[in-house]
Amino acid sequence: MHLVLIETAGNQQYIFASNRLRENVGASELTYRAGTEYVLQAVAEAGGPRLWSNDQEEVRAGLLDAHRNRPLLDGQDGIEVVLAASGKAMLLASDAGRARSIISRVTQRALEEAPGLDVRGFVSDSFELGSAELHRVVQDAHRGLEGLRGMLPGPQERFLRLPVVEPCPTSGLPASELVRVPNESSSEACSLVSYSKRRAAEEGLSRMRQAAGEHRLPYSADALEHELECVWLAVVHADGNGLGEVFLNFERYVRAAAEGGQQARNRAYIDTLRRFSLALDRCTEQAFCSALAKMVPTRKQRQASKKGAQPVLPILPLVLGGDDLTVLCDGEQALPFTHEFLERFCELAAAGEIQEVLSCGQPGARLTASAGVAIIKPHDPFFTAYDLAEALLRNAKRAKPAAAIDCHVVFDASGPDLNRVRRQLRVDGGRTVLTARPYVLDKADGRYANRRVADLVGWIQALRRDGGDGESIPRSVLHDLRHSLFLGHQQADARFKLLLPRHRALRSLAHGSGHSVSLFWSEAGDAPDALRYTGLLDALELAPFWRNV
Repeated sequence: MHLVLIETAGNQQYIFASNRLRENVGASELTYRAGTEYVLQAVAEAGGPRLWSNDQEEVRAGLLDAHRNRPLLDGQDGIEVVLAASGKAMLLASDAGRARSIISRVTQRALEEAPGLDVRGFVSDSFELGSAELHRVVQDAHRGLEGLRGMLPGPQERFLRLPVVEPCPTSGLPASELVRVPNESSSEACSLVSYSKRRAAEEGLSRMRQAAGEHRLPYSADALEHELECVWLAVVHADGNGLGEVFLNFERYVRAAAEGGQQARNRAYIDTLRRFSLALDRCTEQAFCSALAKMVPTRKQRQASKKGAQPVLPILPLVLGGDDLTVLCDGEQALPFTHEFLERFCELAAAGEIQEVLSCGQPGARLTASAGVAIIKPHDPFFTAYDLAEALLRNAKRAKPAAAIDCHVVFDASGPDLNRVRRQLRVDGGRTVLTARPYVLDKADGRYANRRVADLVGWIQALRRDGGDGESIPRSVLHDLRHSLFLGHQQADARFKLLLPRHRALRSLAHGSGHSVSLFWSEAGDAPDALRYTGLLDALELAPFWRNV
């Protein structure tokens, strides 16, 4: 038989190439279809099982059903679907001709319906399931697919500028037609790539609403700013920790078959990989739905609900699949939403099939996720917020395997360069850091004492001693303390000790006792090169964005 690998490349660049949310949603939907609908319908046309449905749960049930998706054995004729997920599919085919016909159908359909999306396919050399080591076949297929991409021109080469044509204002590619501007009487030039994304946006939103269950999501990509009247917006970008390493060495996580030889071991590999991937999809969706329960409608929506209309939650999912989540939501609710999503994701991963697979390869291992949250004003460019969220996620992943959140609020328009911003939060020659971000979720993780989400929440509660939105400590005192931080740790501690007897709520921010009480702590003890950290600035900045504590 032959292993067939079909995969998209440059997904993030394709999805977030435009500053229009409608195109982002549509691009995400087209990436999802390329690995699911396009592949499963091509398999059916090639004589394989008919597994495609608009209902995602039905597709998953079909993949796991051995009667519908029959296991392919040596010498048999047919096709078995191992994986069919957003942007990736893996199949077993009895002959190379049928395998190539599937790739041809998928790539041709992508050219017609999703121009600009990079979709490639690779067919392995023939092998026998009873003698070959399947994991090596999978590795060789991935290497072959990478080599194929290196030999072929990228999708940008499909859109040449001769003859000279007007550029599309959103994608920069040559325009192919005029389209009507929504809510206006004018038209604008539009490239084929942008047009295909906009056309797929409605189905993408429909699929996201299906995943959200009973929670009502916006029907328009522009609703967050114009209809829901969000004062702040946030881009939340979450991703699993260490999953790349798991898939790279997946043979370690497959429980060895007691009998049956190499064919039984390979069959166990296929079944485990399929179940693990589907469980990962389900885990992310369920965690997303749990986090939605933490959100509340905006004031305008609450007023509409009094008139009988069902309120809409101020959140728009852009990417939801595998271990990836990217949403645009109300900035004032982004941190509680992200915290709930990560907590629920870790709980679900630790209680089900995902944990069983991980424990088989590495006892005690657990799957966690991290997130970056960029909070912006509605008029700020979306792509800059996404780039910032991606940088924040990379910074949060430094705390892995612990789940962690890093966030930043953009108060100015000077450009949200995370490295520059964080350098400005260092004083005393760089030895004192005025932020403790990222914050980890695990309360028992001793590596990050005082850098846990629970610590941050405690500091915010201290600033709101009355439990409401206003601080019990005078704003002038908080401003004075904030200003003293930038003068160095000695001046900040001196001012803190002076204010502490008069404002007892500040005691929860104190570290140490007696004469050694301080706003700062060190994670390396008394080492000469140890860095000092403080959470006061984080609590002051993030208090307006964590209102439910």
